[in-house]
Amino acid sequence: MFDFKDDDRFLARWLNDELSDKELRAFEASDDYPIYKKIKDGSEAYIRPDFINPDLLEQIKRDPKELSIGKKTTSPWYYGIAAAIVLLIGVFTIYKISDVTVAPDFGNQASIELPDGSTMVVNAKSTASYNKFFWNFSRTVELNGEAYFKVTPGDKFVVSTDAGNIQVLGTEFNVYSNDSFFEVTCYEGKVQVTTERNENTLEAGNAYREYEEKSELIALSDVQPSWINNQSTFKSVPIKYVLNALENQYGITFKGNLPADELVFSGSFPHNNKELALKLVFGSLQIDFKFEGEKTVVLEN
Repeated sequence: MFDFKDDDRFLARWLNDELSDKELRAFEASDDYPIYKKIKDGSEAYIRPDFINPDLLEQIKRDPKELSIGKKTTSPWYYGIAAAIVLLIGVFTIYKISDVTVAPDFGNQASIELPDGSTMVVNAKSTASYNKFFWNFSRTVELNGEAYFKVTPGDKFVVSTDAGNIQVLGTEFNVYSNDSFFEVTCYEGKVQVTTERNENTLEAGNAYREYEEKSELIALSDVQPSWINNQSTFKSVPIKYVLNALENQYGITFKGNLPADELVFSGSFPHNNKELALKLVFGSLQIDFKFEGEKTVVLEN
């Protein structure tokens, strides 16, 4: 997804009309654009006054460092540019220091109340971030991993991931986006899911999933994700993503005879008993395992 915040010169290039057509289109389509457009429009009064003295304008164009004719006089145009730059730098600084990032470690969860009263529960080894200063302008959360949301009704609420965007007005839903696996489950209301492949509107009890070259709609009977109650549940999920979930919950790694990618798993494992979790997953798949130290599990057969 488009993100300009790591480019220190992006806003300056935008103000100077130096963006490529592709960059400009991506910026205008982003959730941040309306905020910066308002700031730019508000600065127009400072940066576009009429010039009474055309000679002074020509001198500024030739040498911006010299802003005088005869007696040294600083142009209002110079102050306008300076004010606009200071304003944008100030806003950008506020934007940065107002970022809130939630990143629970192995086996942990984090429950957060967002500025509008919505709640977000972030799963282990996942990262979610939002900007509290601009929340009233743009209710947007950037997510890598898994999180469950209860959204207070109001303006558009967006969860942005590398795999796609989820847009709602007020509802309950779960998002998992990590590596090449993407899944959105709606538990209440409606959820609009947009990816490069598809656009779907999910109603309660339905999920949309993309992984590798596949995409599918799934019907579910759950009323909330099981992981918020310390149990991970899967329905026909490729085994490598189940292994990833085990790693995130228990801080372990797998080696040895890893199962084939096409093998799928349906079932659950608890978050509070490592050995039981491994037995439930690998026992159902008839895969033997043994521990090598505290953090390494060797798969056999």
